[in-house]
Amino acid sequence: MINTLRSNLEARLVTECPFNMKPALVKKATSLLAESIRHSTSQSYASGLNSYSVAMNDYLVPESKWLPATRGKLLAYIIWITEKQKVTYKTLMVYFYGLKFYHKAFGCDLSSFEDGLVTLALRAARLKCKPAKKNIRMPLTLPLIARVLARLTREPQG
Repeated sequence: MINTLRSNLEARLVTECPFNMKPALVKKATSLLAESIRHSTSQSYASGLNSYSVAMNDYLVPESKWLPATRGKLLAYIIWITEKQKVTYKTLMVYFYGLKFYHKAFGCDLSSFEDGLVTLALRAARLKCKPAKKNIRMPLTLPLIARVLARLTREPQG
């Protein structure tokens, strides 16, 4: 899917650029896209794109119709990811922003991402998503502080 997006961007650069770009320059421009975000972010965004492609496969959408993501496809994806993947809301948003990033970078229409119904579905998904793990910490009590101080004074320095 990323290769399809890359070839779409290269074709767009060739046809829409006001001057004749050499193929090497087009390749360099598309490679700068990958360098515009951190590697870990790129991996997370790619996971979102892969997740979207699995969802579209589950919904039997032909690969040629996956992009651009319309309002209906985004709503179906949000429902799919909250029901089937059971991810945290933070992960859902990273996947969503990854899909949006690829749309923006490869020149696809972004209006579906700004749609009010999609925004509302994302807010509602917060209630359905798996809760994030919370760091469980022991309360800081006087007996606990006393035990820590006792251990510190017993241990040899150095």
